[in-house]
Amino acid sequence: MKTSMLLAGAILAGCASYSGYGLHPGSSTENDLRRTMGRPAVELGEAGGGKELFYPRGPLGTETFAAHVDSSGVLRNIDQ
Repeated sequence: MKTSMLLAGAILAGCASYSGYGLHPGSSTENDLRRTMGRPAVELGEAGGGKELFYPRGPLGTETFAAHVDSSGVLRNIDQ
């Protein structure tokens, strides 16, 4: 019983972090993003010192989310 509850919690936590649901552009930070979505597959610098972090999801990476973080480390938006 205890093991099944832990497994269910882990599955739900994985689903919540799939697309960054719960992150709020303008107030969430890059640390919040990494804590929620994990390590990005690709990280690119943007003009002005910001970053673009890519998170491929789904079977064979069929859904990819791109998170844009400004130079001060604040999440601007997440695109699919």
